[in-house]
Amino acid sequence: MKSTHKNALCLLYAMAYLSTQAIAQTRSPQRARYAFQVAWSELLPQDTQLIDVGRIKHTEENYLVTLSASRTPKDTQRTLTLSLWSGNRFISEGSATLKGAATDALLVGHFRTSLPNASAEGVNSAVKESAKNAPRTRNIQIVTSDSVFEWSGKGLERIAPSPIGVKLGVARGKQPGLMIAGVGDGSSSYAFEGANLNAVAEFTPPAENETYAFYGCGTQVYPGAELLRIGGGARYVQSYWKNLNYWMIGYTPGKISPIQDNPKATIGDSVILLMPRASGNVKSFWATSPTDMEEVWRSDGFPGRILDVRVGDPKNDGADGILVLVATNEEKERRLYFIRKVDLLAPRRP
Repeated sequence: MKSTHKNALCLLYAMAYLSTQAIAQTRSPQRARYAFQVAWSELLPQDTQLIDVGRIKHTEENYLVTLSASRTPKDTQRTLTLSLWSGNRFISEGSATLKGAATDALLVGHFRTSLPNASAEGVNSAVKESAKNAPRTRNIQIVTSDSVFEWSGKGLERIAPSPIGVKLGVARGKQPGLMIAGVGDGSSSYAFEGANLNAVAEFTPPAENETYAFYGCGTQVYPGAELLRIGGGARYVQSYWKNLNYWMIGYTPGKISPIQDNPKATIGDSVILLMPRASGNVKSFWATSPTDMEEVWRSDGFPGRILDVRVGDPKNDGADGILVLVATNEEKERRLYFIRKVDLLAPRRP
C-alpha cells in the first residue's frame, strides 16, 4: 500500500484484493498466548442495523450507539440512540431521527476539535464566541449517512450534513479524523475546518502508528463491496490498530436460510480475525501489506446473520473487544455479542 493511492478507501481495496491470495490461513504456535472467546451477549432493539461505541457525553463512560431502521417497509426514517450500560441492561439516554440511505453508515470518532465547554448544557452563543481564542479540546462526533451529530449537553445536535455516500472513517491519533465517501477511484476524503466540513484535496496516510481506517456500514451490500475480500473468501468488514490490538476482521456467511422479508438471509455466519505475523515486526496500518497478516482465530457460526462488526467496550469493563451484531430468531431479534481477547500467560488472580 503506497501513499500514491488517492485515498484510504483505495488503499483498503488494494489490500483486500491482494489478500485473496496472499494471507496465510495458518495459526502460528506463538499465538498460543492469546485466546478469543464470546464473553457475553445482550438483546438489542428489534430493528437495530448498525452499532458503534464512544465517549459521546464528554465523560469517561462509553456509550453504545445504535442506528435502527423503521418498522414500516420502505420508510427511510432512521433512529439514532445513545445507551449506557446500567449493570443489568442498556438504557437509552438520548436519541435523534434522520433520513436513511441506500447504504446506511454509522461512525463514532474524533472528527472535530471543539471549543472548551462549547457544547455544555446552558452555554449560549455569546459564551461560545468568547471562547474562540481559548485552547481547544477533543470531542466525539457521530457520523451517519444523513448528518454529523454531537452531544450538546441536552441532546444530539446536528452540526453538519454528512458527505454523500460516506462509508469509512480514518482515525488520526490526536488529530481530528477524516471521513471517506464513495467507493474505489470515485471516493473522496472530507475533514472539518472549524465548523465547516470540506473536501480534502489529497489523502496522505498518517505517519503515526495508532492511526487506521475503520468501516461504518457493516455487512450491507453496495457497489464495490465485492472487492473487499480477505483470506479464506471472507469479506473484510472492520479494522482496529490501537492499544496493541492490531486487527483486521472479516466474516463469512453461513448457509442460506430464507425468510419472508429476506430470501438471502443466512444462519451460521462466522467472524475471522487477522493479526500481524508473530515472526515479524508490527508495522503501521498504512505500511502493512497482505503478506504481513495471518488468520489467528475463526468463530463458531453465530445463530443468524451478521449485520455489523465493531471494536469497543460498551459495558465499560476496561478492555476493548470485538462486537458482533447478529439478526437472530428468523431476524425477528437483534443480539450483540462481545468477543474478548484472553492472555493465557497472564498471572491468575488468587
